[in-house]
Amino acid sequence: MSPPDVLRGSQPGESSSFVSIGKRTIKDGECAAYWKQNGKYRQIIGPRRKYFFMSTIRFLPRFVANQGQYLEVNFKDGRKEHLRGPLTLFKDPIEHVSVLVHQAMSLNSFERLVVYREDPDTSAVKRRIIHGPCVFVPSADEYIHTFSWSGNDYSKADNTMKVSVPKAEVFQKLRVIPDKLAVTIRGVHTSDMVEAQLELMIFFALEDVARMLDSTKDPIGDFISAMTADAVAYGSKHTYEEVIEKTEHLNALATFPTLVARAAEMGFVVQRVAHRGVKAPAAKVHHAMQKKAELQAQEVSDLKLHHACARSERERAMRTASTQNAVALSKLEHDEKMRQMEREFELQLAHLANLHELGIDLTKMLCIREMRPDKGGKPLYLEPTQPLAMINVLPGSSSSKGPAIPHERE
Repeated sequence: MSPPDVLRGSQPGESSSFVSIGKRTIKDGECAAYWKQNGKYRQIIGPRRKYFFMSTIRFLPRFVANQGQYLEVNFKDGRKEHLRGPLTLFKDPIEHVSVLVHQAMSLNSFERLVVYREDPDTSAVKRRIIHGPCVFVPSADEYIHTFSWSGNDYSKADNTMKVSVPKAEVFQKLRVIPDKLAVTIRGVHTSDMVEAQLELMIFFALEDVARMLDSTKDPIGDFISAMTADAVAYGSKHTYEEVIEKTEHLNALATFPTLVARAAEMGFVVQRVAHRGVKAPAAKVHHAMQKKAELQAQEVSDLKLHHACARSERERAMRTASTQNAVALSKLEHDEKMRQMEREFELQLAHLANLHELGIDLTKMLCIREMRPDKGGKPLYLEPTQPLAMINVLPGSSSSKGPAIPHERE
């Protein structure tokens, strides 16, 4: 019996042997295919012992799929089938091009699959969303959507983070539970011309998968772009020191309106934003601090000048008020004195009028008053025009009894 000639098959791991004359044993669980000299094809499933003459023998590879797997069978006529396990299949070299074992998609309750299928009647592609928990096996005419999102990547050499690397996250299972994303935003210029670096954390959740599929192909990239726009706008309105001191603003959603609006358009909800730190070159920070110190010194000088001017104005106002009070007091005193003089003059006029009614010569009386001894004059004696007429020289009273006013004696 001549030794068999080994012939390599068309697929890797497959080989055929040519037997001139001899016998072969096909064990239980094996399958062999052979071609006779006339080209006819036969299969033998073990256990069996077979005699061959001028034949080509090939032991067929066996493919096994368990409960969590399925077989992808590609036929030579162009068909394709997905066979869900558990099952066993021998690859037939006459019918099969390839047989592949794939894992079924195991979904948790917070995971989704996006599956597309072409309608054979209308050639329209329909989309459906698979909700977990389940084990999903796609049919032969279905394909699963593969997501390619931006994300953070870490260098293996120095463990440094690269920000917003395109296609850093490639996956098929879509998670709808709350998630987070660390974002580092560089090139944020503050109002005092300091180029800062903001480190933030976004907490978000996916609420509408269909809206997300219709509105974006990379929501993480859109998140980073929207947050960068908000951070640049915030930095342009504040100094570097204000950014450091008012970190509570970077923890508020009101600071990131573009991010919140874009997330709502994509079917996401941004739960909160957390500030993780601010960095800036030391030279630029020193320059900004020096400039701020100069501005503060100018503000202090302006404040001192303002207070000095205000103090001078108050002193002037006090002096003016004091002068006005003195003038008003003097005027009051003058008015009071004039009123007293008017009252005295009125009393004197009334007294003279009374004397005139009594027949007293007012001219002589006035002359006598002016010639009183206390004024250095010579006493005068007047004779009354009426006998026993008594004159009251006290102002404010009418006639009264008393001694007669004497006339001047020679």
